[in-house]
Amino acid sequence: MNSTDNVLLSTLVYFDRIDNISANMTISLTVATSGMRNGTNVTCITLVANDECKMTATIYDTDVPKSIKAVGVVNREKDTVVLELGDMFDGGGVPIDHYIIQVDNGTQLETPGPTYSFDIMYNTTLSVNISAHNCAGYSDPLPLEIQYDEVEDSTPSM
Repeated sequence: MNSTDNVLLSTLVYFDRIDNISANMTISLTVATSGMRNGTNVTCITLVANDECKMTATIYDTDVPKSIKAVGVVNREKDTVVLELGDMFDGGGVPIDHYIIQVDNGTQLETPGPTYSFDIMYNTTLSVNISAHNCAGYSDPLPLEIQYDEVEDSTPSM
């Protein structure tokens, strides 16, 4: 597997109880990579929930439009957004080991860990910025956008 062309090798983003969130909600993400080589790679992710309550993520390089990886799952047990990033590499295969997440209520979480979770309100638009950089501290932002459609609530009302 040639990893030099992949900015993101593995990304998992899922939302709990998306049936309580307004239709066609857009979450804007910004991911930065570090020390890119072999030209500039711009990576985009589109996440769509289908009628089976699964999400698919298509990751592709705009220089060579193709699907690199498709992952995603919806968990309906809690009302919490969980963002989980797998191994991330820049254009030269250098691992990115630091993440910063900024949520729209002003909360910022900065940790070397790859998993983040925070509460969300129903029927609201959530804006999230994620950046990542290596120990050298150099970063080059890459825009990511996630969209999904409304899913019918299959939970019985109390």
